Amino acid sequence: FHRYLAGRERIQINVGEHNCKPWDPFLTGNNHTQRLPTETIGGNNEIEVIPYVLPHVSKRSNEETRVGAGLYGWNAQQGFYVYRNRRMIIPGGYLDFKFKPEEHYKLCRIEIDLPNNLDHEWGIDVRKAAAVPPGHVRNDLERIAKATREIAVSVYRARSGITPRTRREPDRYPVWLKEKRGEKIRYKINRKNE
Repeated sequence: FHRYLAGRERIQINVGEHNCKPWDPFLTGNNHTQRLPTETIGGNNEIEVIPYVLPHVSKRSNEETRVGAGLYGWNAQQGFYVYRNRRMIIPGGYLDFKFKPEEHYKLCRIEIDLPNNLDHEWGIDVRKAAAVPPGHVRNDLERIAKATREIAVSVYRARSGITPRTRREPDRYPVWLKEKRGEKIRYKINRKNE
């Protein structure tokens, strides 16, 4: 119920004497969280999908790293977060897609907002503990997940915010130079190599 705890309703839930605090799985308070373009999918464009790429460990505080791990750790929390009427019913995972949770993709989190009139279509029962995307949205969800995972892996592999594609490799020279004279090959030391 984190949206209700943090939203304009500001409801309060207590367990015994402990006041429950909202958990933001997308770390939206961090300026380095990337909220990718929102898409609406489904027959009547009634399903809203918002992909997020969470910040590199160097761009998060220790507290954000602890909180972002959720109950099961960073790898288990990657994937789809399914909400029904603003209530989270699936906290991560790749539903029944063939993606596997891997270390390099742990910054990928995708929010799916469903209205309650799609319960039957998504296989949501009275417990509201499972959801299975119907066939007509699977291609869109798979495409969004692949694109988000690609960005997540580039952020994960980045050092100090520079992605591998933008980093310039220093000039490197081989230690040996190969010279071919007729049928003979000889090698000599490359003086440019330092």
